[in-house]
Amino acid sequence: MAKAWLEANDGAGSPSHHPWSHRAVYLAGRETGWHELRSALTAQEQRDAKVRFANAYQALIIKAVNGESLEPQKAIERQFDPTIYSEQLQRKTMKEQGIDPLDGAGARAKLKGMSFDG
Repeated sequence: MAKAWLEANDGAGSPSHHPWSHRAVYLAGRETGWHELRSALTAQEQRDAKVRFANAYQALIIKAVNGESLEPQKAIERQFDPTIYSEQLQRKTMKEQGIDPLDGAGARAKLKGMSFDG
């Protein structure tokens, strides 16, 4: 924990450019607050920041040891893709007409037998 604490303080000035030894050190520093790490001047401010860092770091290490993700997974936004929708609609229509969309020869034979008279 002592090495992680020192590294967090060293990297707090430029966290996005620091070569972090482990993602947990970076995340604990971020949770503690980069500004708080840089600006803790009094002994009490330093103790408070160190306690917050230690709690965050310990929780992250427990997650890492248990094989859990250190960061919450973000939901993937589902976007409308007209190509996929068109293919789904085509398969649905073929099934409604009794045509197996995965059987090209059968579909061709079925179409040949259909009457297109109005």
